[in-house]
Amino acid sequence: MSTFSKYPAYKPAGVLWLRQVPEHWEVLPLCAIARMKSITGQSGRQLLSVYLDKGVIPFSQVTAKRTNVTSEDLSRYQAVDPGDFVLNNQQAWRGSVGVSKYAGIVSPAYLILALSERVDPAYANALFRQRIMVDQYMVSSRGVGTIQRNLYWPSLRRVDIFLPPVAEQQLLAKYLHALDAKVKRYIRTKRALIARLQEQKQAIIQRAVTRGLDPNVKLKPSGVEWLGEVPEHWEVVPIRRKATRIRTGSTPPTSQLEYYRHGTLPWHGPSSIGSSIEVGKPVKLINQAAVDHGVARVFGPGSVLVVGIGATLGKVAHLDHLASVNQQITAITFDERVAFGRYMAYQLKQSEALLIGTAPIATLAILDKQAIASFQVAVPPIEEQRRIVEALDSELGHLEAPIILAEQTLKRVNEYHTRLIADVVTGAVDVRAVAKVMDEPIDTEPMEEEPVADIAEGEQV
Repeated sequence: MSTFSKYPAYKPAGVLWLRQVPEHWEVLPLCAIARMKSITGQSGRQLLSVYLDKGVIPFSQVTAKRTNVTSEDLSRYQAVDPGDFVLNNQQAWRGSVGVSKYAGIVSPAYLILALSERVDPAYANALFRQRIMVDQYMVSSRGVGTIQRNLYWPSLRRVDIFLPPVAEQQLLAKYLHALDAKVKRYIRTKRALIARLQEQKQAIIQRAVTRGLDPNVKLKPSGVEWLGEVPEHWEVVPIRRKATRIRTGSTPPTSQLEYYRHGTLPWHGPSSIGSSIEVGKPVKLINQAAVDHGVARVFGPGSVLVVGIGATLGKVAHLDHLASVNQQITAITFDERVAFGRYMAYQLKQSEALLIGTAPIATLAILDKQAIASFQVAVPPIEEQRRIVEALDSELGHLEAPIILAEQTLKRVNEYHTRLIADVVTGAVDVRAVAKVMDEPIDTEPMEEEPVADIAEGEQV
């Protein structure tokens, strides 16, 4: 971003959350360029939805597992026209907003704003989804805690926005569109690389935890479809037969700062569990008081963590240190005289998709303790488990490093992308000269997306 120039002149923005804007830009309240609208009785239109990571999209494009139910009666759903600003009034504070490119209808729970001709829709979509705006939605929302907060027009109308002339908005939108296309192409390429490496990993793990290391071993039918044949001296049993404890975690009340002050005990959530067999960074550090008061549960090295709810449902990791986990995670502890925790983690890691399939069919998919306890696994004698783990750790090492590097690169690219968009729509950098000579990008290939956030993370129909 240091390669971009600044605007020739700036003026004070006049708001606490932004120091300055280009001199020729306006700073004005949202109500100056937007008005509330609520038109019902349009049930013949297509259904739209708003997602944290996508903005406004047709409901038909939603491929992720849903966690809520659409009303059968659409007569009260509100009409949306192209260029309308749509906000999930309960989740706007998290960024569940967008300017629609589509005509359709949305839930009565949404706020719909018609924008004036002074606003370019593409520029507005970029502006309204930035953190500097989302923080204002948070301040304008009312509610208890941080799970659900309601946003109302009387508060929202006073939100400050910053607006260049329409022609400049269009130029900045052109730049952002081209930038987005380039970033998508890069991300698509990196994801394809990661997917190929992951497939190699899964194939190696699959063979090791279902056939062992001896290619000449005698096999027997496992009686479990996904396992197929296994070495005849292995056991095929539900997890509960090898586990000493299967227990979900908990979250110390965030209002009790005593549980988080001078914390040393790692506390993990779903974000700590990814593609690696190893558990990732803790969400927070808590202290012994949380354990002593019974609001945090401690699990030791060798435990296996399984995400039981949310966008990463079914993800598995091995815990190699003393730690606590939140209530979205189930921790399995094993008697390591008969079941080596890291082997069991490998066994479940290559079965993540199958674990998800055991979740009861419901409005909200939950992989509960009973489903996990009943999951069938193939278990060799303990010394053979250890040999398999040693072989896997050694063989997978050369694949894990490039996967981690690619994932870290993707994270940095996304951070750069987000920061550059914010700098463009706040006037921190001047990209007008670059935008004038840019060709319109051609990128019609659909991009494979990460799992779409569910209602707990900001989506509502």
